[in-house]
Amino acid sequence: MDKVDKETLQALDFLRIKEMVVDFCTTALGKEKAQRLAPTLEKKSVQEQLLQLGEFLRFEDELPLTGIEDIRETLIRAEAGAVLNPDELLRVYRVCGGLRNCSVFFRRHRNQIVALNYLAEGIEACPELERAIERAVDESGAIRDNATPRLAELRDEIRRRRNKLVEQMEELIQSNLGWFEGPVMVRRERFVLPVKVEYRNQVPGVVHATSASGQTLFIEPMEMISEQNLLQELRDAEAEEVNRI
Repeated sequence: MDKVDKETLQALDFLRIKEMVVDFCTTALGKEKAQRLAPTLEKKSVQEQLLQLGEFLRFEDELPLTGIEDIRETLIRAEAGAVLNPDELLRVYRVCGGLRNCSVFFRRHRNQIVALNYLAEGIEACPELERAIERAVDESGAIRDNATPRLAELRDEIRRRRNKLVEQMEELIQSNLGWFEGPVMVRRERFVLPVKVEYRNQVPGVVHATSASGQTLFIEPMEMISEQNLLQELRDAEAEEVNRI
């Protein structure tokens, strides 16, 4: 077999080995780094990598990589001043937790590692950021009511006024059941009443929509417009506070 054939077979063997390494990687970042691997004949480099591999293989438990994901684009956007949405904050939170777990792992095995010291020392946990996100965002990605005192106050007031408004509308329905086609509804973020078209003049207000049949009008009663305007102002303030968080 000539030299060219041997080199070709060696290259194919390396590609197969690299594919196996990529398959073993549990994170997207690890797979990306594995894809960039290249063979080396430098004795010192090979020895260092074998020492690192040997230390890893001696661990009785696996490195906890849960939560480690690629958030580079998110971090670039944040550094540029972009507002991250709750889902993006949750991803950052998970990465913070993953880094913390890896840091704890290496501290627990600090007497077993020498060649891997560079890796252990390069992990920087972010406990303050992790706690800050946990205070602000729940597991579902929603901003917590108690993320800030201001947000808690706004949401309490929104709930109180919304409930009062709906109760008033329900009382109107109960006192004139024949005028309406159903319960209180929402159209264009406003609470409305489904009024039978023949009783249109009995419920003065703003018509937000008409049913497909044309027999029902969705009306915002005139006497409740100012209260709904105030409710919308509170929602806008809530949205501003959420963006600030």
